[in-house]
Amino acid sequence: MPSENSYLGGPSMPPQQQYQPQPQQPQYQQQQPQQSFGGGGRNNARGASQPRRGGGGNKQGGGGGGRTSRSQPQSSNTHLAQQQQQQQQQQQQQQHQQQQQVNEQEQREKEAERVRLEAEAQEQAKALEIERQKKQAEEKARKEQAEREAELKRQEDARLAKEAEEAQKALEAQKARQEMLELRRLNRNASRPDDAFFKTLDSNFKKNTAFVKKLSKITDESKEKLCQELRGLNLSRYVSEAVSSIAESRLTKNGDITAAVHICSLMHQRYATFSKLLLPAIARYFDPKQQAQLSAASTAPATPGEAPISELQRKRTTLRLLTELFLVGVYTDPSVLSSILKELVKACKNPVLRDRDSKDREAALTTFHQNALLVISFIRLGSEDILGIATDKNQRSPAQLEPVTAEDAVVSPEQQKQFLQLLRTFANTAKDVLVDEHKILRNTEKENHRALQAKGELNETEKSHYEKVRKSYERFLSCASTLCELLGEEMVVLQEDENTTRLVVDATPVKPKETKSNEPEPIFDDEDTRSFYEDLPDLRQLVPAVLFGDSEAKSKSKQNSKEDAAVDTKDKEGEVTSPRQEGVTAETAEGNTEQSGSEETDEDKKKKAKSSAVANDSAGGVSLEGLLQRLPSCVNRDLIDKAAIDFCYINSKGNRKKLVKTVFNAPRTQLALLPYYSRLVAELNLCMKDVGPMLVAMLEEEFNFLFKKKDQMNIETKIKNIKFLGELCKFKVASHNLIFTCLKECLDDFLHHNIDIACALLETCGRFLYRTPETQVRTKHMLDIMMRLKNTKNLENRLDTAVENAFYMCIPPDRPARKEKLLPPIVRYIHKLILTDLSKHNVKAVLKQLRKINWEQDGNVVLDTMLKVHKGKFSNIPVVASLAAGLSKHQKQLGVHLVDLLLEEIRRGIEVNIFKQQQRRVA
Repeated sequence: MPSENSYLGGPSMPPQQQYQPQPQQPQYQQQQPQQSFGGGGRNNARGASQPRRGGGGNKQGGGGGGRTSRSQPQSSNTHLAQQQQQQQQQQQQQQHQQQQQVNEQEQREKEAERVRLEAEAQEQAKALEIERQKKQAEEKARKEQAEREAELKRQEDARLAKEAEEAQKALEAQKARQEMLELRRLNRNASRPDDAFFKTLDSNFKKNTAFVKKLSKITDESKEKLCQELRGLNLSRYVSEAVSSIAESRLTKNGDITAAVHICSLMHQRYATFSKLLLPAIARYFDPKQQAQLSAASTAPATPGEAPISELQRKRTTLRLLTELFLVGVYTDPSVLSSILKELVKACKNPVLRDRDSKDREAALTTFHQNALLVISFIRLGSEDILGIATDKNQRSPAQLEPVTAEDAVVSPEQQKQFLQLLRTFANTAKDVLVDEHKILRNTEKENHRALQAKGELNETEKSHYEKVRKSYERFLSCASTLCELLGEEMVVLQEDENTTRLVVDATPVKPKETKSNEPEPIFDDEDTRSFYEDLPDLRQLVPAVLFGDSEAKSKSKQNSKEDAAVDTKDKEGEVTSPRQEGVTAETAEGNTEQSGSEETDEDKKKKAKSSAVANDSAGGVSLEGLLQRLPSCVNRDLIDKAAIDFCYINSKGNRKKLVKTVFNAPRTQLALLPYYSRLVAELNLCMKDVGPMLVAMLEEEFNFLFKKKDQMNIETKIKNIKFLGELCKFKVASHNLIFTCLKECLDDFLHHNIDIACALLETCGRFLYRTPETQVRTKHMLDIMMRLKNTKNLENRLDTAVENAFYMCIPPDRPARKEKLLPPIVRYIHKLILTDLSKHNVKAVLKQLRKINWEQDGNVVLDTMLKVHKGKFSNIPVVASLAAGLSKHQKQLGVHLVDLLLEEIRRGIEVNIFKQQQRRVA
């Protein structure tokens, strides 16, 4: 029989049991006597219950004790094995937990390393971006500096070129003046040759007639050739023919006139009768008796291929030729020019010019304008030598002017005064005509303004008449200002009417709203509204940056790589790289590795794909379906901002499309949600650039579909659509051009639902567009068009009121503040008692207060207040009657006076029958 030590850990114990620690032995040793005692006790009890086996009982008792001692090692061994197994399981669990903690720690370290690397990459990208922007800024600054230098160089070159050109012109003018003075001396002191000289020249008939024909086509290019031929020909018998050819020549350029003057000077120096025949031939174009006969012949083209010359152009060239011939001394009698000027001034004294109702006034105005152009041409040409004044064009320094002696002067001082008097008379007449034209223009503008207010537009007759009057006024304004400037006269002051705006034929006058101060009007009415539309939270500072464009860029780069094809499929199905989701996916991956170490099947892959898609819709406790379901309850700024932040954790391309579709399908009856939905889209659009354009494109497509459909259904959907666009415009998500395009389409077809849509759009964002400086003029123009359409169309009362409300919503009318009537304290107290405080519960208290007043002074106030019962509550009329009955017991005359006044008021109301007093009569 083995000993107890062998069971308690002796040498006979197996090696697995020898591993147990020794301190547990006393426990078994202490338990053994108890078990033996217990066993003996049980045997003794059996012995006691069976007295016939007394001695045997002791043996059995001893035997029982022996069996107990043999079963003791077996039970302790079993208990010890169970305890060892439990310890092994605990150790395995501890090792598993430790391994799991190590794995989690490694995972966290990897995640931290990944975040660190991403942060470093972002920092490097930011540094590179900053460096790139810095280089771009430097490059831009260099380009701007180079452009500025080039611009300065161009300006300097232009200035130098202009100065050189002016100097060249001054030299040419000085040279021309010297040539003119020299030619004047030669013409005045002409020494004509004798007959012997003419015999030496060529008198051939053919050559002379050919030369005479050439004189009818004098040009600057043929000047030298004609002068050379003239010096070799004897034209003594052909002077009259030469004069006729020169008088009928078509001189269209200033150079042609200069060439003709030079040829005339040569003819004058050689032939004495030339100047006497030339003056009548040229001056006949200004003779009223011969003017009608010469107008048709002179304006006809010389050859079939040439364009006809106008009468004004013929007169202008003729007057210039006469003036230059006088200046060079071909003729010295100034009466020819003075007679021409007298005829021009005489024509301007026609009384028809001042008669606004005359039918011949238009023809007289045309003649006067032509004469004014001729006078201006004469002043510019002879200002220095004939008039003794210097124009801006001819101003030169005294060193540059050729000194003119008394012999070289072309006119005397008395003759110069006569010329100036004639020209100033003409200038004064021009100013008077300008004042008349200005008055006619103002009257026409007033009539057009009234027509626009009444009909909304001008007809073609009114437009053409206004255009003609305006052009006539502008012509005479130019002529009068030029005459005053050349003659040194003061220009007439034309008073403008402040209440009349200069109209444009094809547009409506735009009068900017006059504000009391120069400060620009705020776009929004109060600070809360401004903060709602402008102060948007920066989501990049509230959530991790990897949830926005960076993660999307990485996913796109992964999709392009062939090595990570499996990862690409998960990304396309909507994998989200949020920290919360990565923890969930890590745990599910570890669970999968624990469950089976074998390879995954196709079904397992499909299940994982579905689970990843579900995790995409709900990441970190945020579910896309839950977010979309609670959007209609986001009716304040905090809730909608919280929804925007929550969506960032489930951000993906598919989820963005779902969100935009949900927002687009907002309930058409809950228009109060549109500002908050627009704020949500504006916040997300700052970080997710495809959200705003996607929604705007859908709304624009819906608007075009509903507009082209042209049915009178779905007005609520149309109103929701246009209000949504208006709210997005205030958040600067929708462009201004899109809003104006929609409004213009409604105004082009201003009927039925289009009127409601236009009014809804203006009520939503009309004031925002009007108060924005960039769109104020365009908005005012659209509003004026809408009001003109309202005036021209016979709209029903509802639509007419809606249009006016939309207009005044955008541009509130300027009305003075209503002055509150200041009443005495006792009157205000009585009004408060009867009209405000009186009720069926405090009739006695009010009665007690009214009895305390001075009825001799304030009794009429009580009567008047009771008669104004319509200003109080309708249900208080019986209470006021009860109060009057109570007061009549103390004031005997109150009841009689009150009834008389009531009957008089009723009778007056029936006789007058004003609609706004209906409530007063009923009360």
